[in-house]
Amino acid sequence: MFLLEITNVRTGETYSLSSIYKNTGELALKARSILEAAFAQTMEPEKPAAISPETLYESLVIGTWRGESGIEMVNLQRGGRGVAFFSSGAQMVLSYSIVDNTLKVWQVSPNSERFYYPLPYFAATHLANGAEPMQWELTLYQKGSVLSGVRQATAVRMDFGQIVGELVHGGDVRQVQWTKVSH
Repeated sequence: MFLLEITNVRTGETYSLSSIYKNTGELALKARSILEAAFAQTMEPEKPAAISPETLYESLVIGTWRGESGIEMVNLQRGGRGVAFFSSGAQMVLSYSIVDNTLKVWQVSPNSERFYYPLPYFAATHLANGAEPMQWELTLYQKGSVLSGVRQATAVRMDFGQIVGELVHGGDVRQVQWTKVSH
């Protein structure tokens, strides 16, 4: 098992990424993508040009958005409904509302291990069996073309390829940014 931990010295936050490889050759071949994925997790999205968020209306969020890492596309529809399309091929039904100029999005679909790709299958299955629904809180920037904020999900602690401890609800908090693709 390969475990990479990155500490943000400015905030003190620690990010970790673990994967299992058959041999060192496989690890070497995937080293670049591992590091890119790990650092993408730790990076804050580019700060939008506008200092303060724009006013949110349903008509501005309806459409197709390119999601964060692991989510290829998010389609938000009228009436507070939506769907996320994961890189693993899974689809997650979503609901959303606008509260205090913040877009709140939450998972409606039952959990699937495919929501937690690229975690090892046993960890993804453990999460799928006990995780709380994922949630996002986003604000609108750049003339309605960027939603930026945080995603909160359940975390599982792993050590040397084994699950250690219980699930940590709300323990996986990440900065995310969605970019509008179409209306």
